[in-house]
Amino acid sequence: MATEDVLAAYGRHLAVLAVARARQVRGDDPDLAEQALDALEASQAIVDDLWLKRMPIVRDALTFGATVTEVAERMHAPVRKVVDELQGWADVMCAVDAITEAERRRVRRLLIGGVL
Repeated sequence: MATEDVLAAYGRHLAVLAVARARQVRGDDPDLAEQALDALEASQAIVDDLWLKRMPIVRDALTFGATVTEVAERMHAPVRKVVDELQGWADVMCAVDAITEAERRRVRRLLIGGVL
């Protein structure tokens, strides 16, 4: 499903849940439970999509001279988390042949250069 479609579905689920809260619906309601579960699933798909799109931008920032500390500050994240996420992204992308082994090693060198 395209990102726009997931965002639209997420918005619809949230709207249904907001109406239920406004109406103070209480008790078991399988349809509303399903709406909430669908909203959670859509939000996770959005997070996953953003994560996949964010890591190449992290790589670009490091490639063009930003430090890992600067990247972490902009992401409001600890340096270790940025390092772990970019390494994990590179490992996964290499495993599915989305980047080459040489590119994966280049990402690791960028991190080593940016951390030390």
